[in-house]
Amino acid sequence: MKKIIVRIIYTEGDQSTYKCVELNIVNDSSKMAFNTGDFVKDWFQCMKYITMEEEPDYMMLSSVVDHFITDGDKYISAYLKSDHELHYEYDFKEPGMEFFVPKDKEMTWVELKEYSKDDNNSNV
Repeated sequence: MKKIIVRIIYTEGDQSTYKCVELNIVNDSSKMAFNTGDFVKDWFQCMKYITMEEEPDYMMLSSVVDHFITDGDKYISAYLKSDHELHYEYDFKEPGMEFFVPKDKEMTWVELKEYSKDDNNSNV
């Protein structure tokens, strides 16, 4: 059973110290860093990698992910639902994958994909 843990590397309490999104594959103790310096892009690329390359049996977000989001006001959650649109209100009845966008710019799914294109600055 493949287990993955995702965490954010930063100095707790200060979103401006963001370094990267780190993917830990528990089974083989390997780590990958998505580190363009842009949290929105790094999160997107990490979720894309997990979905397309890893196909884990179990994925967990470290509590530091929640801490990072609540430690500032730069980002809001956006949930990709089965209709292939981003929704900005959480609905527990309909599962979705969580992404983040800048607080001052709600994006469509197409805009987020375009914004988050891999620019080869991460180690993936």
